[in-house]
Amino acid sequence: MKFSRAHRGWTFLGAMGGFVVGMMAIAPAAQTEPADVFRPHIGEMLESVPPGYPIRLPSEILTGGYILLNGRGDLDYEPLTVKVQASQTPLSLVVSLHSCEPSVRRTPCTFGTITIDRSSSVHAREELKRHQRLGDRMTFRRDLRAYLIDGSRSGTRSMFSSVVWQQDNAIYTLSFPATGDRQDLLDMAASMALSRPVRSTLPRSIPASLPPQ
Repeated sequence: MKFSRAHRGWTFLGAMGGFVVGMMAIAPAAQTEPADVFRPHIGEMLESVPPGYPIRLPSEILTGGYILLNGRGDLDYEPLTVKVQASQTPLSLVVSLHSCEPSVRRTPCTFGTITIDRSSSVHAREELKRHQRLGDRMTFRRDLRAYLIDGSRSGTRSMFSSVVWQQDNAIYTLSFPATGDRQDLLDMAASMALSRPVRSTLPRSIPASLPPQ
């Protein structure tokens, strides 16, 4: 099924030949829910992190101008499966999407990953700095910026493109194949950043989040 993108209300700034190029959508993003493929796993995600830890997930899984609903679409993909991995030291949550079962096929099955780290994580801060140094900047809103490294570009050749930003006292990383549509990755990142996070019950004595950065 074809998917016509809604305008997201964010600005993309990329360096081209020493000039800054900007694109701004004409309407603000709506508050959305996580894509259906994630919903059976949200309980597991919440149980893997402390109360109040923010979890942001894309409202749609986009690839090549198509939207995959419930992990299915009209493309030549098997239904997507979700795997949740968490570590406590340092605190990190990785949600990965797979287009096949790794134990059954020898071909790569990872379709994309979403990583949520504490903003104090040394590795996550290094990745944020790397994206700030090498990537293109996009502005979701005045106080919230993200950085994109396009894996298909010369000089940054990689199988995956990634977007990194800091929000909710956490650092978010969204990574999908570089062979996909760059705009799809940006739209998924925008849907994460501009919608309310999923949270477990938070005691009143603990602040929900720090101001966005």
